[in-house]
Amino acid sequence: MPIDASAPVLRRPPLSMLVGRRLPRSYIAKGFLLRHHMLEAYAPFRFHDTKVVVPLDEYDVWHYLNLSRYHLNRVRNFAAIADRQMPAFNFIDCGAHLGLFSAQFCRQSRNVRSVVAFEPNDALFRFLENNIRAGGLSNITALHAAIADFHGKGRLIAPDYDQSSQALFVAPDPTGPLEVMTLEEIAPRVSKMVALKLDIEGGELEVFRGGADFIRSCDALVVCLEFHRKVLARIGRSDAEILAEIARLRRLRWVDAEDPNRVIDPGRSVWEQTQTSHQCDLIGFDDG
Repeated sequence: MPIDASAPVLRRPPLSMLVGRRLPRSYIAKGFLLRHHMLEAYAPFRFHDTKVVVPLDEYDVWHYLNLSRYHLNRVRNFAAIADRQMPAFNFIDCGAHLGLFSAQFCRQSRNVRSVVAFEPNDALFRFLENNIRAGGLSNITALHAAIADFHGKGRLIAPDYDQSSQALFVAPDPTGPLEVMTLEEIAPRVSKMVALKLDIEGGELEVFRGGADFIRSCDALVVCLEFHRKVLARIGRSDAEILAEIARLRRLRWVDAEDPNRVIDPGRSVWEQTQTSHQCDLIGFDDG
């Protein structure tokens, strides 16, 4: 399970974690440390010329260690397309998690002017704004809320296939502890030129539905959208169905986030076109 908001923040990563991460089968070392509760803390890790604070058990720390490389290729491609399409724009991060994507995006983009980031998880939100500031941008609005197609309350649910903080999704619950907002509610805070990132574990269509008027009214829009096979199976939707409904709000040209030269046909399986097995990211932008 994800570590909670009361976990301590260490001055530096512990030696046991640094050694374990470098072993040939680091997943075995990580499992051992998890079983012995040795990763229930947060620590600063390098991010370009500064640092960001993340949980010791975070997958991306074990994958990268130096977080300067965090999703570098796909974020760089997303930022490059946004810069090409818009001379100045706002970045809206739906499902900001620890803010690493936003921070990396700000590092890679010349034209981003502000960030609005949604994150409902208490344990992650405490670090969100400072982590995004590591991207070098000061105009940041961090919202301790989920985003969906309704305004009200909800709660975070972990699916049975993944108990990590990255897989949590929001379910409506009138007695829940979370604030839930719609994209329309933040429309007055941003310009009509927007880069929109969605990583909310199956609630992407709800975000588009809750912000339909805003999506239609944008002068320019660039979207980064994640597809995950297990999430699609859980929500009972297909990749083509989601792209078709988005097209009814706004017609976008889709490319593979890892290789923008690969144009995606929204009527065909994205898995076949991107040559991925369980997860792929697409970038959509105004066509013509």
